[in-house]
Amino acid sequence: MRYTESMKKADKMKGFTIIELMITLVVAAVLLSVGVPSFNQMIKSNRLESAAREFAASFDLARAEAIARGTWVSVCKCDVAGGSPYTCADPTDGNWDQGWIVFTDDGPGDPDNDRDNGEFDSGETLIRVQGAPSVGVTIVGTSNGDDGNPYLGVDTFVTLSRFGRRLDHEDRATRRQLGKVSICDDRDSESGWELEIKENGQLIKKKMTCS
Repeated sequence: MRYTESMKKADKMKGFTIIELMITLVVAAVLLSVGVPSFNQMIKSNRLESAAREFAASFDLARAEAIARGTWVSVCKCDVAGGSPYTCADPTDGNWDQGWIVFTDDGPGDPDNDRDNGEFDSGETLIRVQGAPSVGVTIVGTSNGDDGNPYLGVDTFVTLSRFGRRLDHEDRATRRQLGKVSICDDRDSESGWELEIKENGQLIKKKMTCS
């Protein structure tokens, strides 16, 4: 039998050897072991960043609406999944990561009792509904007594005055509000975000170490 040109080409078109295949699989496994955890970390960081942006956006909206409408506007944590009618949650009922609403807090039906009370009462206007962030993200506000805070915390609601300032009544010291909101996940590292509500109503966002 003659050793033709086509037979020579066939010899050159042989597949991988077992050793070559094993080396390829080992290299692929190493790349996956390095790449997958890094990819997962990136996804978690993006989720935290997204949650921080959503909370800050709702807060900025509340401040802008308070100034534009010339009245009090509040943001409160709410079981958004429960659907309308929305009710602000109690301090011990979950955290901000269950969702929140933005609404006018002027208490038109009973100003003496319902105005700037951090509750969505009859006659008040619903401005925005924000659903819960991604699974695994926790959003927690400091409460009265945390770090020596003698005033109202921000664990349940945040109220902005008609001037866009943080709740701070000179005539009702017990209604003053002070606190920070922490946004974290299951990582014990400097991966979270801290949102501090300043007296003038501005929100300061900075990195924090979650624990």
